[in-house]
Amino acid sequence: MSGTGEKIGDLFESSVIIFVGLIIGNALALGAEALIARSLSPGVYGSVALAYTIALLGGRIAIFGLKDGVVRLISAKSTVSERSHIVRHGLAIVLLAGAIVMTGFIAGRNIIAELVDDPLVSRYLLYFSPFVLIFSVRAVLFGALRAEERSTSAVISRDLLGRILPLLILVAAIFLNQPTLGAVGYWLGVPVAILLSSLLFLQDRYPLSGLILRNPDRDTTERLLRFSLPLAVGAYLSIFLTHSDILMIGYFLDSSQVGYYRAVQPLQRASILLLMAFSFLFLPAATQFYEQKNVDDLERFYTVSTKWISAGTLPIVLVFGLFADDVVRVFFGTAYSPAAPALTLLVFGHFLRAIVGLNGDIVKAIDRTKLELLSVLIGVITNILLNLFLIPRVGIAGAAIGTATGFLAYNIVELLAIYRVVGIHPFSINNFKPLILTIGFALMVRQATLEIKFGIFGLVSMGILFVVVVLASMVLSRSVDDADLVLLNRVEERTGLDLSNIRQFVIE
Repeated sequence: MSGTGEKIGDLFESSVIIFVGLIIGNALALGAEALIARSLSPGVYGSVALAYTIALLGGRIAIFGLKDGVVRLISAKSTVSERSHIVRHGLAIVLLAGAIVMTGFIAGRNIIAELVDDPLVSRYLLYFSPFVLIFSVRAVLFGALRAEERSTSAVISRDLLGRILPLLILVAAIFLNQPTLGAVGYWLGVPVAILLSSLLFLQDRYPLSGLILRNPDRDTTERLLRFSLPLAVGAYLSIFLTHSDILMIGYFLDSSQVGYYRAVQPLQRASILLLMAFSFLFLPAATQFYEQKNVDDLERFYTVSTKWISAGTLPIVLVFGLFADDVVRVFFGTAYSPAAPALTLLVFGHFLRAIVGLNGDIVKAIDRTKLELLSVLIGVITNILLNLFLIPRVGIAGAAIGTATGFLAYNIVELLAIYRVVGIHPFSINNFKPLILTIGFALMVRQATLEIKFGIFGLVSMGILFVVVVLASMVLSRSVDDADLVLLNRVEERTGLDLSNIRQFVIE
């Protein structure tokens, strides 16, 4: 238990740092998205966003599954030379793949524009073509930060420098009355800033000169590709799970509908922020548990993290889901109000990912990446079929339903596969008792406030209220156990505070 407790403590400590960074980074990103949406008409915004989405798909293709492959293989190595060896080969592979995809985008941009029936996409794709190469290299370098468990460096790189510097470009372009170029500059600037800052933070372990691959090693390349290939195919399929809605809205509906949907898409990340925070350290730690054959400790680690992910995510989901009309009006203005129902569906749909925890990282930790491929395939098929049926009939709400249902199918298959292979799952009755109590309370609050229009301070107040209710529900429903108290122990260690009274109150 001591080893598990230490890992849980490390996970919570890292997650707090990452979560704070994600809150700041996503707040900056949301501010940038709001500036872009307010400075462009829904039609123009839809065209630029569609081109960016296509470029993002290209970047994800060029990564070739190595983002997690590098993390998994580095975490299993102990020496700097072995780890550096893996990073070099990862960079070489994505550079080659990125160059190929980028060239294909430049050559085929007119064909792509015809397929989505938007001629402006051709021009914007030319602007976004470098994004593919930059994004893929950034993914490997940030993966190295993650494998080295450098939470603070990751926050500075991704959530501060990676957002502030591009935001300055956007503000300057809007000031010069060039909002379209500002949008392109912002979306291009994010991976550039993260790439350069990650290189800076890795210099002490992986000097730039040491990251240049001079003598490729066939065995290392094969191991990376063997582990990453199922992840790559799964990632290509998950592209359709996460982005096919935008492409299909562009095909079936007009660019304004793309603009509505794309405007609220970043807000759905609110339901997975804590999941992303825990994920940073979860995969390296879970890998070590599995490599040491500590399956019982792995399950405990999995269950405790899932409980805190779901409980911590719920207040954000309730605000963005139940008060979607107010959220859209506050951030994007009344012009984007038609997107509110889609936001509700997306946020609650993505909350399903928080409830099941980091099952994707468990699959990678136990080295069963083919399970990821199977799960994504089923989710994608579900999503595409529902999109084909629902988008022409109910518009962007149909796209949201398809995405939410696709993720549900994906997670169910993955959970069943994990249980079959290693016999573990993330659920306990203590995971659900606080959620049920808090959701019931939130529904009563929403019913009582239907006639009230909330501003930013009202929405924040609701979020704080729901946080308090979640924590109270955990205590009142006796959902706190010994493993959870590791969090209090770590706070005492780091701050020197005496929390014995709180501990006594919680366990009584």
